[in-house]
Amino acid sequence: AVALDGDTQFSAATNNPSALTGSFTFSAWVKTAKTGTLKNEQKVGFATGCNFLVHPLKPADDDTASYGIAVLAGGVNLFEYGGDSLPAVLRCPATLGDGWHHVAFTVEDGGAPGLYIDGAYAKTGINTGKTKCLYAGVNIGGDEFGRFSGDADDVCYYERALSADEISALYDALSPLADDKPISAKPAIGVEYTAGSASVTISCD
Repeated sequence: AVALDGDTQFSAATNNPSALTGSFTFSAWVKTAKTGTLKNEQKVGFATGCNFLVHPLKPADDDTASYGIAVLAGGVNLFEYGGDSLPAVLRCPATLGDGWHHVAFTVEDGGAPGLYIDGAYAKTGINTGKTKCLYAGVNIGGDEFGRFSGDADDVCYYERALSADEISALYDALSPLADDKPISAKPAIGVEYTAGSASVTISCD
């Protein structure tokens, strides 16, 4: 697991990052005591000061929006960043400040995002109508509009929308300090992110 301080510890975007488009899944174990107010859902807006576990990277095409996720002790927001807009497209209150929790979200065929908490379906967000993508392995721990304060482990990306049963299996199989691999044993992309003496493996299938 890696501890992120909400200030100086994060992984910045790289040149030509890999973008998952259309259908994808993000999954991670998180622990945070960070409090704050969840952003309301909207199709247009600009959110700042968020506890971004993954900060969305702005695509070059204004009709495309990339995804990010912010986790607080009081719940989860999902965001789309495209053009001049960075709205929260999902708001889900939950009790997450009491230790490790598993969070995952999926997008299938460019539809509305679905959120899962601790292996169970939690909520579906709104669909802005933009082409959707997720940049794998970049801006872990946040960037200019908010940085993550807390711990993270088993940060995984998948180039398809996992089923509810597969996400439940991830929750059952992976503990915050497990050496278990994601569903595919041969990730297409792997990044080892280090902060101090701790590290977290970021993988993409």
